[in-house]
Amino acid sequence: MNQKIVASGAIEEVRQMQLQKEKRYMTVKEWCANVGYLPEGGIRHLIFSNPEFCKRIVRRVGRKILLDCSALEQFIAEQNGR
Repeated sequence: MNQKIVASGAIEEVRQMQLQKEKRYMTVKEWCANVGYLPEGGIRHLIFSNPEFCKRIVRRVGRKILLDCSALEQFIAEQNGR
């Protein structure tokens, strides 16, 4: 019985690690609608005026601009000195 509990805990831990590795992408409008603490114009300004921001966070698929959500949150935290 105890081995089953340990095994199920290990399986759950592996699932959590896989979810963390998966990248989550959103468009600028989706990100602003879901998060809301940065206006759409502010994000677009960073995209077109900050090359470091573009390299780390922006992925382009044709004309569509996608944001790597975890990288964007990390970028914001770094800018605030946290």
